[in-house]
Amino acid sequence: MDQSILRNRRHLIRYSVRDRIFITFRPDFDRVGLLKDVSMGGLSFEYTSTRSLRHLQDVYVDIFSYQKSYTLTGVRCKVIYDNPICDRPSFGNIGSRRCGVLFRRLSRDQLLKLKVLINEYTVKSGSRRQ
Repeated sequence: MDQSILRNRRHLIRYSVRDRIFITFRPDFDRVGLLKDVSMGGLSFEYTSTRSLRHLQDVYVDIFSYQKSYTLTGVRCKVIYDNPICDRPSFGNIGSRRCGVLFRRLSRDQLLKLKVLINEYTVKSGSRRQ
């Protein structure tokens, strides 16, 4: 994809997550990842797996932290990218991956909880990452 198109699509400020916030996929809860950054439009996370999530279209995720008593459940998303992290060790076919998702329509409650996540659990200096 043309890099100028990618830059134009990332118009929302993305915030690095400073606390251990996790993400898992419904309905099976078979993958758990660590949230890396978040915006009002989507998020990215890292996880360990034997296979990519790229083949998935619509997914539902839960975002949570037991330590912080935070939950945001049933968020409908679209997988935008899912790439191996090449500078991390892998074990056979198990490796670290980074995945980015775009939020689909959020309910009012989900939107409020997303704002809490951004306001309370991220580094306050946002960046327009390219």
